Amino acid sequence: MTYETNSGTDNGTEPLAAEAPAETVAAEPAPAPSANELASLEKVRHYMAWSAAGGLVPIPGLDLAAVLAAQLKLLSELSAVYGVPFKQDLANPVIGSLIGGVGSLAAAQATTWAIRSIPVVGTLASALWQPAIASAATWALGKVFIQHFESGGTFLDFNPEKVRTYFREQYEAARAGKTDSSETAQAA
Repeated sequence: MTYETNSGTDNGTEPLAAEAPAETVAAEPAPAPSANELASLEKVRHYMAWSAAGGLVPIPGLDLAAVLAAQLKLLSELSAVYGVPFKQDLANPVIGSLIGGVGSLAAAQATTWAIRSIPVVGTLASALWQPAIASAATWALGKVFIQHFESGGTFLDFNPEKVRTYFREQYEAARAGKTDSSETAQAA
């Protein structure tokens, strides 16, 4: 038997391994999001806007309080969707731990505060990026808790160290404008 190859003819009885037809393996489609996940993503997008608005508050400290309030309200609503009791005393430190543990986010916050100290120019400059930072952090926080609640977790068993990488990935995705659930649905 003769087989034609790109480099000539082979007179063997088997096709060359390089010439053998490759099996195609179809990738399994990602599972469809649950109704809870879809409802939760809508809430996350809603509170991203509120966080961005909080980032526009021109008074240092008050802006962070406004963003934190929006994020706490988001966590409260996400926990309601999943039937998880909301614990504000547990949620506050979790938010701080996740946000403080992401170097680029912490650095951006520190830079914003430093630039805000410059009269007029600092306030205007921070108004350009503070809303984006707050919005991206809220997206990442929401995605982390959706994943946690989808897997049956509660506030009591939440471990920020285990999700820090996923939080960072989601934060960076949001900063890049990729908040479509199909682009960010991969689990940590």
